[in-house]
Amino acid sequence: MIETQDLITFLKTGHSLCGIAIGHRKSDVIAKFGEKLNQYGEQEIGYLELPKGVRLGYSGDEIDELAVLNKREDANFAFYVADLCETFTIGPKTTIHEAIKFLNWSCVKWSVVDTANKFSLTLVTQGLVGLIFDLEDGELMKLSKAGSKPGN
Repeated sequence: MIETQDLITFLKTGHSLCGIAIGHRKSDVIAKFGEKLNQYGEQEIGYLELPKGVRLGYSGDEIDELAVLNKREDANFAFYVADLCETFTIGPKTTIHEAIKFLNWSCVKWSVVDTANKFSLTLVTQGLVGLIFDLEDGELMKLSKAGSKPGN
């Protein structure tokens, strides 16, 4: 469904996950993925979820969030750096420093963003994808892009 290189591209560009972009129609996503989707929420607002923690938020018939929920056991992505003979991962137990190494070695530019939520830390990538960490345990909760159509 989604592989490591797809995740890295999403972090760099923020354009799409699994071929779905913000602004796509919910009905088209359901037609494309069918039984692979879990749907929860209400008819007008909710989420479509694919394997490996991919979650697509919708409002009405429009996709308005692209996310990977990292607390799912199947949401594991590994990036091997041959020069170091080391593998960097993003997964259910990824900590802040491990995620930063993953971003740095996969050449994703990022910065820290101050938010109103004082219980989490948010990094934002060049593709305007947020990596949200729980400050209680330092682990990555999700990667998410929401709210604007491509080009905005």
